[in-house]
Amino acid sequence: MIIGLIDSGIGGFSILRATQKALPHHMYVYLADQANFPYSQRSTKNLIELAKEHARVLIEKHNCSLIVLACNTLSVAALAAVRTAFPDTRFIGTVPPVNVAAKSLGNDANILVLSSERTAKSEYLQQLLENLSGPNWEILGSTDLVEAIEAGDAAKVKQVLTAIRDSYPKITFSGIVLGCTHFPLVANEMQETWPDAELFSPSDGVVKQLKQISPVEPTEQLSSTPLFLTTPDYSSSLQLEKRYHATL
Repeated sequence: MIIGLIDSGIGGFSILRATQKALPHHMYVYLADQANFPYSQRSTKNLIELAKEHARVLIEKHNCSLIVLACNTLSVAALAAVRTAFPDTRFIGTVPPVNVAAKSLGNDANILVLSSERTAKSEYLQQLLENLSGPNWEILGSTDLVEAIEAGDAAKVKQVLTAIRDSYPKITFSGIVLGCTHFPLVANEMQETWPDAELFSPSDGVVKQLKQISPVEPTEQLSSTPLFLTTPDYSSSLQLEKRYHATL
């Protein structure tokens, strides 16, 4: 199976890394829409248009039979629309793993949902949390953190994480839900910032869905080396490939 992944930048590396490890026999095509980064600042209409065009390229030019929206913001805005536009292609969205966090930590837990600003304000996230009575949920969206990770600015990442931690002086968090696929890329820095908190990554849910779809026994061995594409021209990107391998 040829699987496509779409993100605004390098955030989906966390999803690709997990899916490659769990299902190494597939071929992966990774599309980073760097020309339109960050997605948090774009309208829902624009995100749907972008998602449809990216999906079309992955389907028609790269023969992807399954596409992962490896971005929480894009999933919230455009998952339903691309499923309608391309009914013969399977799509998987990326969801903040709040259900897993609630079940793991229990009713008395303080849990921080850390996401992009757009996901933090979304009706979708609010509805997810309304169905999970018990834990004390705090939601924070940070475009600054997304941009710092994309830029590879370690000092800025630490500065932003420290500021987020210090904005909750009276709350001890037992869990941090990573509601943006960029955030698992700085999991070590997050664990240093919240040493007593358990981190919950969205990649686990994507892998679970892929395993349900994928044959248990692969019928053929495809290339283990992903193809990396970038916008605006959907050309292959050696720079993205190098950055991905640097995160492994």
